[in-house]
Amino acid sequence: MALGFYFTPQSFTVEQYDEVIRRLEAAGAGSPPGRSSFDKFGETLIPIMAELGTDPGEPQVAEIHNVIIR
Repeated sequence: MALGFYFTPQSFTVEQYDEVIRRLEAAGAGSPPGRSSFDKFGETLIPIMAELGTDPGEPQVAEIHNVIIR
């Protein structure tokens, strides 16, 4: 069963989001196989968000019914 983790950080600007994406790409975690594993992906994502002063908050977790890949 696949799970989706949805975060709604309190003060997360578009600029911060773009910087997180840039840093994930630079860290080789933009689209790695581990991104399907929340624990593994979180090892890279959470420290980047902390460096930017953003607390992701608690995730909403939902079961994924279908995945469509381009």
